[in-house]
Amino acid sequence: MLQMDPEPHDELVQLYETDPTLAARIDEWLDRIEADSTDAAVRRRLIRPGRLWAITVPDVDRDYLILWDLDGATPVIRYLGPDVLTGNSA
Repeated sequence: MLQMDPEPHDELVQLYETDPTLAARIDEWLDRIEADSTDAAVRRRLIRPGRLWAITVPDVDRDYLILWDLDGATPVIRYLGPDVLTGNSA
């Protein structure tokens, strides 16, 4: 089962209120992580070797970033917010 730190959870709740389309696209990625955290698509960008993966969810106005890792076998979302890695966070 996927877990989320409090800040990413709060960000997703707020996004559903302000931009439900983007929130739903982010939720699709969260579902993919939860379904198979070993899937190459969700592990494409490794930020800290063996520790932290990044997924950019592109959007017209600003890209969003999901940072996640594993706590044992449980995927945990550590960050969800504007993509500070690519620079398209408007």
